[in-house]
Amino acid sequence: MATDRDNGIAGYQGYEYQKLVTVWLALKLMFMDRRCDSLDVEPASIEDIAVDLKALDASATLGVSFDHIPLEIQIKSRGRNWNASGFSGVIHQKASTTPAEKKKRGPAPRPRALDHLTQRPELHYLLLTNAQLDPDLKDFQVTAFGAKSKAQTLAGKANAKVNGDTFSRIGIQPELTPERIQLESNALLKRYGHVPESGLSSSHAILMKEVHLRLLGKAPREWPKANIEAAMQSSGGWLTRSGSA
Repeated sequence: MATDRDNGIAGYQGYEYQKLVTVWLALKLMFMDRRCDSLDVEPASIEDIAVDLKALDASATLGVSFDHIPLEIQIKSRGRNWNASGFSGVIHQKASTTPAEKKKRGPAPRPRALDHLTQRPELHYLLLTNAQLDPDLKDFQVTAFGAKSKAQTLAGKANAKVNGDTFSRIGIQPELTPERIQLESNALLKRYGHVPESGLSSSHAILMKEVHLRLLGKAPREWPKANIEAAMQSSGGWLTRSGSA
């Protein structure tokens, strides 16, 4: 049985993981892939990240006709594999057994990803996680940001009326361990920000703090590319003539 201390440690680890992945994500999308110039941390949708991506070619987006792809991202650290039941609880509001009169006393239920996806046919959703996937979620696994998955359904009565196109706009990138994320972030800082080995720790710490401030609401939700470039430069990095790190 988990104690309050165990829950507190897990919560702290999840918070640090969210910051770590957000830094990695910003470096990949803005510098490596060049698909956006900013992203929103803790956006109004109540997911962890919202970003408007430049669409790739038609074959990569599997028929998407939009020039830009709005993508909402959740970042979750988990100590066990994801299965269909657990994932359904993340993207779908479970039916409540609480009497209606008691529901009115608390806040309104949080909108879930499936609600947004059903209402907006251009929207995509992505879960980034350190955990592995059980076989019943393998069709949701994607590698490219904004790409459609092979999924057409998700086990569970609550999902029975959701069409296949909606599920295909849901993706998961699993096995993003903290160690892997840190290594890749350092590599991105060196390659695209030209940050020297001696400046990697300070540059990454600055970026982690920028995410921290946004999670606390002490900085604007929007995290622009220029802010990241400044962190690179302050740690010995330099920009190309085009003005990009």
